[in-house]
Amino acid sequence: MNTLHRFYAPDLNEEGDVLLLSIEESHHLTRVLRLPYGTSVRLFDGCGREHLATVKHKDAKNVSVKIGAPLEVSTESAVKVTLAFTTLKGRKTDRIIRDATMLGVTAISPITTSRSLNNVATPKDHNRWRSISVASAKQCGRAVVPIVNEFSCLAEFLDTANRVNGHNLILVEPSNIPLGIDIKTSESLRAIARPDAACIMVGPEGGWTDKEIKQAINFNFSAITLGPRTLRAETVPLVALAILRFAWQDL
Repeated sequence: MNTLHRFYAPDLNEEGDVLLLSIEESHHLTRVLRLPYGTSVRLFDGCGREHLATVKHKDAKNVSVKIGAPLEVSTESAVKVTLAFTTLKGRKTDRIIRDATMLGVTAISPITTSRSLNNVATPKDHNRWRSISVASAKQCGRAVVPIVNEFSCLAEFLDTANRVNGHNLILVEPSNIPLGIDIKTSESLRAIARPDAACIMVGPEGGWTDKEIKQAINFNFSAITLGPRTLRAETVPLVALAILRFAWQDL
């Protein structure tokens, strides 16, 4: 069953219905995979539902499939994690979104900070990130596609995150900690009961300002460090997610 190719179908209906795949998914089926008429595939709607299906008609831009039996999906993590981070230059943000999807995040929130170098994305960038999250979910077997939120400033995001009953973490480097701030290590996560929801907030390449760290702590974020080494900005979110999943036995 796991060898069947998967296709994203946000309009997935009920067993027995016939569904027309999107142009992008049709192209992937016909031109990339070259699957023949009658092939069994899997469809997922990005919200947790997945079904078997059979290819009934196909041409380069139009593929119809008959929806089959529902499938049991058990790939979602127990902790609903929101990853908030400042976007990076070039396509580094693409990698973060791709790998964060595979690591099970529920939502991705780009934020702007004092040192984010005005890396505010265009609507075209946002659409590409959404496509990347869909492709990554297809590849890793998830039936849920993470929400990719619009940009928000730090203050807006902190206010929103504070309203969610979860465990909120702001990642800081040991050399960038204001005096008087209590700092936790990743090892301390083991002592925290696994929450239902969590938020990991990662700063820009230039680091957080003292004011931003104190602001986050005032909104019930805990300051945490991943260790003494300085990691590349695009690596930090992925290392943090992996550590969190391991510490809370949520792999």
